[in-house]
Amino acid sequence: MPLPTSPTQPVTPEQIWQTALGELQLQLTSATFNTWLGRTRLVAFEDGTFVVGVHNAYAQDWLEHRLAAMVKRTLHDVAGQAVEVRFVVCERELPPAPVPAIPIIGTALIDPPTREEIATRDERLPDMAPDDLGWYPISTYASRFWRPLLGRVAWAVYEIVRESDKRPPKLRTEWTPPRAWTAPALAEDVPCGRQALTGTLRAGKPQPGAFDRLAALEVGRVQRQGREPHIVYEISVRVMLPWLLPEQIEQLSEQLRVKHRRWMEKRGL
Repeated sequence: MPLPTSPTQPVTPEQIWQTALGELQLQLTSATFNTWLGRTRLVAFEDGTFVVGVHNAYAQDWLEHRLAAMVKRTLHDVAGQAVEVRFVVCERELPPAPVPAIPIIGTALIDPPTREEIATRDERLPDMAPDDLGWYPISTYASRFWRPLLGRVAWAVYEIVRESDKRPPKLRTEWTPPRAWTAPALAEDVPCGRQALTGTLRAGKPQPGAFDRLAALEVGRVQRQGREPHIVYEISVRVMLPWLLPEQIEQLSEQLRVKHRRWMEKRGL
């Protein structure tokens, strides 16, 4: 399967992989990225499949079961076509990878589209209504502005729940089907302490957790079921995240507010 070309120069599999690493670095915590993707190398591109080398069998198993869907989706967004990803253990030791920068390989691949392009960029959503123009792919706008708004733990929960939705392509305004997690199991996947998810009391005052943050920003729904020690949480999140509301933008740091304003002005939004 041939790869697309950018407006300025041909795009090689290695360039696409490096761009995808840059996007993934924005979506993951530093610890997760450095541990599982920081030492990977693209070793081949065969029949539409990116073959990625890892340093041991444990990393291969972890990537296949925890991050493969996210990596595949990011590669799809960067390449502009359906691709597959396969992880293999390299016989020789892989040196630590340099911190990936998003390479300039053609603005069509790394720059968010204009308002006119938003409705046509994603071929999986050909019937997207004009009212959906406020919704944007996770790998660009959301990772830059929603991630810091939600905070590390709530963002990680959002990504885990979203990745668990294995349905075919769906409308951006949909919610994922509710799925049950126990707090200890989800805390291990994030990773974080249980109270970082559920909140706690401090000096007699409630301290909200990630579940509260998702609900307050209306991007997650969490229902508590059962009693101790058998409590489970039914969690559903939005498939796509909307542009931030003015009051949400005000919660960002001053630097991010400036970046957000410039991002919108550049696209006439």
